[in-house]
Amino acid sequence: MTSRLGKAGVTTRNALTSLPDISELATDLLTRSGQSRPPVSLKCLLSLWPDLKVSFDQLDGEGYLVNLGARGGHVIVNRDRPRVRQRFSIGHEIGHWVLWELEGEPATSAAGVVHRATVERWCDKFSTELLMPGEWVKRDIAAVPFRRLADFVWSLPSCYYVSRQAMYIRISELTNLSLFEIAARGDSKRLVQRYRSSQRAGVFGGLAKCLTELPTGSASKVIQGNGGGDYVARPVYSTEAEHRWLVVGKPTDCSVV
Repeated sequence: MTSRLGKAGVTTRNALTSLPDISELATDLLTRSGQSRPPVSLKCLLSLWPDLKVSFDQLDGEGYLVNLGARGGHVIVNRDRPRVRQRFSIGHEIGHWVLWELEGEPATSAAGVVHRATVERWCDKFSTELLMPGEWVKRDIAAVPFRRLADFVWSLPSCYYVSRQAMYIRISELTNLSLFEIAARGDSKRLVQRYRSSQRAGVFGGLAKCLTELPTGSASKVIQGNGGGDYVARPVYSTEAEHRWLVVGKPTDCSVV
């Protein structure tokens, strides 16, 4: 959220009537700040705007941006949130700042101008693209053999310095991979979380067969499903009471895209 919008969600500047392309804008900023590999350095990004400062304080929300006019801007982030959440909040507020740099942040739905809620969603998507650039994620995943994908996907959140949930959602949005978190207590297995690919080519079956062949050791295992899907499973957590796996699946006879 940004304090530069009034109570009715209307700016006092001339509002833009359309939002810029997120991918193009994020790519431009990363290029200008000299970045091509994860994790994205927010310090390098912020160096593009010497008059934009960041600090941490006790807040009720995640963070906000104060517009100081000719003196620049100040991003204030909740000091009590996990670092990965703080990074996302900073990226979100950089989105607001960039919109203002483009001569006014769109705010209302009147007269063909964008609504405030739309701006907030845009800033969320901008932060996602900034911290997990689509081309980077697809490039990194495409370079890994399928048999190693579960190990690689497990390592990606720390590589990009983002939350595990955010990275798994991003992968399912960008590729034909679907991700599953499986837990077992005794002989009972359950699906904890599913991140289904948004691509039509990512619709497949065979997960039930996969659940019967999960690896019992510490190594990953490739499993051929019987419903049009191939899987690779990686043990990620194990105690006497519970075992957990990360399962990565793709359509049979399809390369990872």
